[in-house]
Amino acid sequence: MSINKEQRRKLKKLAHHIKPFINIGKQGLLDGAINSIKEKIEKEELIKVKFSQNKEDKISLSKELINKTESEEVCLIGHTLILYKKSKNPQNRHIKI
Repeated sequence: MSINKEQRRKLKKLAHHIKPFINIGKQGLLDGAINSIKEKIEKEELIKVKFSQNKEDKISLSKELINKTESEEVCLIGHTLILYKKSKNPQNRHIKI
């Protein structure tokens, strides 16, 4: 699923008040971090990930994270990545785009 410009704008608005779920530190993307992001995005559909270290590698780490979680990049603002993935569980689907 690919999100269009209008959907991306709506998701950015919805994500504005969300606090970053996890900080990616100097160790980069560890399996534990990826698994917890997968669980959280399945429940919430829309999350923020902050890069507190590895700021120069944030673009490559973002792409790797998107591939491993099978999610969509809403945007990368500064050192914060906003991710969206439609939940497989209908009870967790609370975002309509």
